[in-house]
Amino acid sequence: MYGEVILALNTIFNYIVLSFSSKIGALQVSRKRLLLSALIGACVVVFIGQSVIPMIFAFVVMTISAFGFHFMKWLKSAVICIVASLFAGGLLTAFEPLFFKMPTVYFASTSSIIAVAGLVLLQNRWTVSKQQSLERGLVFDTTMTFQGQSWQLRGFIDTGNSCIEPLTGRAVHFIAWSALEDRMVDVLKTALQSWQSSNPYKLSMFPKELQSKLTVIRFSTVQEKAVYGIAFRFDQWEVHGEDGFYIAPGFFVLTRESDHFPQQVDVILNVSTLCQ
Repeated sequence: MYGEVILALNTIFNYIVLSFSSKIGALQVSRKRLLLSALIGACVVVFIGQSVIPMIFAFVVMTISAFGFHFMKWLKSAVICIVASLFAGGLLTAFEPLFFKMPTVYFASTSSIIAVAGLVLLQNRWTVSKQQSLERGLVFDTTMTFQGQSWQLRGFIDTGNSCIEPLTGRAVHFIAWSALEDRMVDVLKTALQSWQSSNPYKLSMFPKELQSKLTVIRFSTVQEKAVYGIAFRFDQWEVHGEDGFYIAPGFFVLTRESDHFPQQVDVILNVSTLCQ
């Protein structure tokens, strides 16, 4: 009976770690294969022994069985498994006093819940960190020139922003109102504050020399609500860095809805910027 309990507990723990590694590594392994691999690893430990060499052998056999024989793919999965095992093992050690004299069934279920909860939290933190790292690679310092004025703006290339001005097909970028408000000329600021989205094509409040550089566009918000906005054609927009470049001619829209701009940037750049 003791052997069956050890086998079951090892299988459960192995499956939790393998499942975590599959998700983190985006390896897309079926649950049946993960469960079978977890059982194989547990059998090796139980029937051969729990010393260092059998445990290393069990780990190698288990991970190869789960993730395949390709060395780089296996190495990636093995590293994640080691991290997950150390984290879950340390977590269970910290909660060990709770398991004292606990019946076997409750011990197995409680330890499994703690291990799963800990690895889920680790997975979420890992995912957030990875996303933030990817986002940082899409953040650039830029200089936008419009009507003889230049603004230093921090921009984020958003793969979800594919908005274009329908008549010209040129890209539309979104700038936070707060980024330009204090440096905007009074004539433009007054005109924008006077413009009404309920009557979007009334543009008489804008100076005549500026009207040739603006257009009204209709686009959908994240909540799929159709809204109108004033799009201005910028004079020049430079992206700084080692591989600096100039953004293709296009438009920008000033938006007050900038609370959810990632990485505290001033600008959401069009996805087409990636191709320039």
